[in-house]
Amino acid sequence: MHRFNQYIAICSGLLLLLPVIAQGEHSNASNQMSLSISTDKRAYYPGEIAVYTVKFTNSDGKSIDPDLIRATYNSQFIRLEKVDDGVYSYATKRLTRQDNQLGVYGEKDGYNFVQESLTIRPIVGQKAGNYVKATFVQQGDLLKLRLSNDILSQRSISKIMLSVTGATIESVASSSWIRVPNHLGTDLKSVYGSIEPGEKQTIKLVVEGKASMVVWKAFDHHGKSVYTGTDNVFF
Repeated sequence: MHRFNQYIAICSGLLLLLPVIAQGEHSNASNQMSLSISTDKRAYYPGEIAVYTVKFTNSDGKSIDPDLIRATYNSQFIRLEKVDDGVYSYATKRLTRQDNQLGVYGEKDGYNFVQESLTIRPIVGQKAGNYVKATFVQQGDLLKLRLSNDILSQRSISKIMLSVTGATIESVASSSWIRVPNHLGTDLKSVYGSIEPGEKQTIKLVVEGKASMVVWKAFDHHGKSVYTGTDNVFF
């Protein structure tokens, strides 16, 4: 029994059918060729750039170059960049909220035809607050801020600003965080810094007065605020 596969591409409103291949005919080829597609990350968010890696190998797992490669990205024909023997890549434009699919078809004399596709579906509708966790404890004039970032994306959260209510920040014991004045004057009530994906930090602030709460904002790599959280300070 033969099983048939068909690779379909839509380009400029035209439906293009690449060769229809009977899987049962592959056994007549003198060698077997395999095709795999992977991406540089497990998860993406809208606005990020994805890099696809395409690999062609023979039955021994050795990389080989096809005689012909056809590739489409979101139904438009594109050109793959050769990285090494049998290895090609494609870097997308900034991802949108829609599904983003790369399809690849390859053939080589004496080998079977191969075709494969891989779709990226960006994560949407999830706030940074689902990933960034914060707890605050004041011990005398010392305010401890414990932050953790469980987000996967390297670009979704790059900066965080923490503002203290009811106290003035005298100093911060972290070289990667700075104090910033509030919008009403020069009183230092905020600190500004970054927390990388998977990172946990404990930030120590020396404050004057008792803090009652901390308001914090997370910003994406474009500088846009993606989440605002309010937490009470525990004494």
